[in-house]
Amino acid sequence: GLSTRKKSPYLQGLIDAVRSKADAAVSKDGSLKPSTEAADDIRIMRFLGANKWDAAAAAEEYVSSLKSRKAKGLDALRDEIVAKNPGFFGGKEELDCIYVHGTSKALQEVNPRTFTDVRTEGPYRLLRDKRGNLVVIECVGVVDYAAIAAVGFEPWTKEFFTFNELRVLVLDELSRRCGKLLLTNTVMDMSHINMMPNPFAPKVEKDGKAAAKASSEVTKEVYPTTTFRNYMVNLSESTAKAAGPLIKALVPKRSADKLKIFGPDFQSALHEDVDCANLPQRYGGELPDGIQFKLIDAKGKKK
Repeated sequence: GLSTRKKSPYLQGLIDAVRSKADAAVSKDGSLKPSTEAADDIRIMRFLGANKWDAAAAAEEYVSSLKSRKAKGLDALRDEIVAKNPGFFGGKEELDCIYVHGTSKALQEVNPRTFTDVRTEGPYRLLRDKRGNLVVIECVGVVDYAAIAAVGFEPWTKEFFTFNELRVLVLDELSRRCGKLLLTNTVMDMSHINMMPNPFAPKVEKDGKAAAKASSEVTKEVYPTTTFRNYMVNLSESTAKAAGPLIKALVPKRSADKLKIFGPDFQSALHEDVDCANLPQRYGGELPDGIQFKLIDAKGKKK
């Protein structure tokens, strides 16, 4: 990974150029002042990387992200996260709290993701790959939009932003500790996913997907250069072969190079990146299977 400690004079000059533009924007509007982490060299390096080390383009995107952070209340979320995780941000290895809001646990039940050891209810050991990157497991085919609507799309969107703010705060903190830029290694389990648009989908599902798309656009802008690899697994063999080239053709080459698409036979490839101690048994690992696999199994029985 890119060193966050031994920066060349050229790289430091790029970082300083971005920060100078940001300082100018903040001098005009003090409400844009970034948090400690958002102002750090590590975060600015992420914007530079996303813009091919073009300081002017990175500065424009960075200042825009400060405006989005203000509009979406992300600094307030940052403050909550840091306040509830004094141990981790004080130097410990585990997170103190991953359920930041009152609705967090309820939403985890219907839109589950795993990035910590599920055997404990805190402190929470982070799942890491062999390079130190954070491992996140998502199961997009079992998201229950009706149940989310019962909790509320507004709390769901807030939870989505909270997770991503926490994720990148963790990445930046771990990057600072180890001296290299760390990223996210995401496993997207595609079990039961419908790759074709469904014009007859219920309104609640359409509303949920629209909310998810809008929130994702914000996170792409605010948190650049955070992806090491995206595994799409458990597609049917025919879908993996047919859809793989199409999906890769539709995304930028930089993103396509990070995308690995598999049918059911993916474990050996995944194990090259992630030790068994950081994977669930369903993926040939040592950890108990989380709630998402119960949802996958339950949905399979209904078919």
